[in-house]
Amino acid sequence: MNRTGNRLWNDLWPAFTVASLPVLSYFVFVFSGVNQSELGLRPGDLINSWGVFTCPFVHADWMHLLGNAGSLYLFFGLLFSLYKKIAGKVTLLLWTLTGLLMFLFARSGNIHIGASGVVYALASFLIFAGFLSGSRKMRNVSYLVVIYFGSMIWGFLPYDSHISWDGHLCGAVTGFITALFFRKVYKREYADVLPDWFAEAEDKKDEYARFGIKDKLEQ
Repeated sequence: MNRTGNRLWNDLWPAFTVASLPVLSYFVFVFSGVNQSELGLRPGDLINSWGVFTCPFVHADWMHLLGNAGSLYLFFGLLFSLYKKIAGKVTLLLWTLTGLLMFLFARSGNIHIGASGVVYALASFLIFAGFLSGSRKMRNVSYLVVIYFGSMIWGFLPYDSHISWDGHLCGAVTGFITALFFRKVYKREYADVLPDWFAEAEDKKDEYARFGIKDKLEQ
């Protein structure tokens, strides 16, 4: 494997590992006969509050899992390859805060399962962080995620009681909050660097100063 391939693999293997956790968990739960509903998130239920962390590992069936898996691999891949220095912290905050917001604000009396809240949190972070970063590359990635995310916008609407639209909304809010929280870090790390010839604030007082020819003109 060449150097570029090694760098790409070093960036993507953590993303692949994290995105695979819900998939592997589904196999474990199905073949071990675990009652997955016990691991779901019950808003406001302090006795079963572990659902804040375990909810993304639980899926109702194959179709439910496949509906989330592709987006998890794509968005985690983008996160760990573009924001590699903060990707681990971002993942932890997105995962935890999404669960907490669902626990506090999602519909009570329902058991919420699935990783779709995390998917929406990842998409939201990638979109807002890209626009806030000051980087054209990151901003272009944001546009691509918006295009991909376009069909997912229906997930915010309560048209189906079996879809956790409130979990999706909590995930989107989490992504926005996380993008704001880390903005100083990634703006410092990824903002486009201005070329040397670009005028500094003090140079703009004299239109010739940035070219270094003022003294020659005076002579």
